[in-house]
Amino acid sequence: MKSLYDKAQARIKRIEDSLEHEPIYHYPNQSFFYTFGFTKADKKVCLGPFMSASEADGKLAELADGEVFELKTRDLGKAVREIRAILLSRGEDADSALRKMLHSKGLERESRKGLNEKVH
Repeated sequence: MKSLYDKAQARIKRIEDSLEHEPIYHYPNQSFFYTFGFTKADKKVCLGPFMSASEADGKLAELADGEVFELKTRDLGKAVREIRAILLSRGEDADSALRKMLHSKGLERESRKGLNEKVH
């Protein structure tokens, strides 16, 4: 059984850990940055919100392919829907919109998977 001192130390540690992260405040007309792309394991991910483009670019460097989007929402679910709408406006369907977004490395990866056969 933990002593009262150990419990207090564990609580202090949790509070210190939570204070290390800078809170994200939302102000009217503020923009947030999201990184949308593929991991090295070919999984689609959307990361964010980030307060600055440099933070989002840092996460983009960790991905195999992707793009940074600037949106007015802080909600990740709403951001994913907005990003999907942006990608759909670029192409006929989500797959072709994603294909246009990818770099040559991403196109090579998709051709290996046989996804390019769906394009007319």
